[in-house]
Amino acid sequence: MTNPQEVYATFSGDIDSLAVSRFFNIFASFKNNGVKKVNLLIQSCGGNIHDGFALYTYLKNMPMDISTYNCGFIASIAMLIFLSANNRYASKLSKFMIHKSTLCIVNPTNIPEIKNKSNAIERDDSNIESILKTKINMPEDQWVIYKKMDLFISPDEALKYGIIHGISEFEPIESLPLVSI
Repeated sequence: MTNPQEVYATFSGDIDSLAVSRFFNIFASFKNNGVKKVNLLIQSCGGNIHDGFALYTYLKNMPMDISTYNCGFIASIAMLIFLSANNRYASKLSKFMIHKSTLCIVNPTNIPEIKNKSNAIERDDSNIESILKTKINMPEDQWVIYKKMDLFISPDEALKYGIIHGISEFEPIESLPLVSI
C-alpha cells in the first residue's frame, strides 16, 4: 500500500520545539500523501506551554480524522495535544494529570520582572483553562482541586468527564503503516 488512507503514529517525550517540528513535518507528509485518518498514541509528561499551544492549534485544524490514545500518562500541556483530536481513548492502565503553571526562577531577577512573568503565566493559564473547559465536563469540586494542585484523573473519570470517548487499547492494524514521531 503506497499511499494508505489510514496510519498509526506514536509519540513519547516532551512537548518542545523539536517535537513540534517533528509533528509539523510528519503530519504535512500525511496530508500531502492523502492520509484521511491518523491514530496517534501519546505518552508525555508535558513541556513548553507555547509549543503546546502551537501543536494543539495545528492538530485540531488538520483536515483529517485524528484519534488520540493514552497508553500510560498524559500530563500538563500534553493534555491539550491529546484533546486536539476528534476521538480520544485511554488504556485501562493510563492516567491523566492537569495543573496550573509554575514559575521557576533560576537567575537573579527583580520585582518588576517577576510580576511580568507572573502576569504572562496567568494569561497562559487562562487560555489553557478555557480550552480544557470546552473539552472537559468535570464537576466543580474537581476544578477547585485543579486550581490548587495537580489533579490526577483515572480512565473511568476521564470517560465520565468527556476527556475520552472510550477505554480502549492502541492496537495498530498489521497492514497499515506505523510511524514514530
